Amino acid sequence: LVRTCQNGALARMSELLAKYDTLASSLHVIEEYLKRARVILSQLPNSVGRDGLWALTGYLLRQADTLGVAA
Repeated sequence: LVRTCQNGALARMSELLAKYDTLASSLHVIEEYLKRARVILSQLPNSVGRDGLWALTGYLLRQADTLGVAA
């Protein structure tokens, strides 16, 4: 479905994701990776780069939350 990207593939993919409840488990994995990233980032010295990466993890968490709401 992903490789060919034919008409209706997205709808079919959404049906499969809902049928097997994969979104919830995927969101959990995403959130766990981002939490681990924040633990590692908190060990680094303060810097503009660290602040940017911290902000990126926040953005990605919000995007993941949005996926859960949209489902």
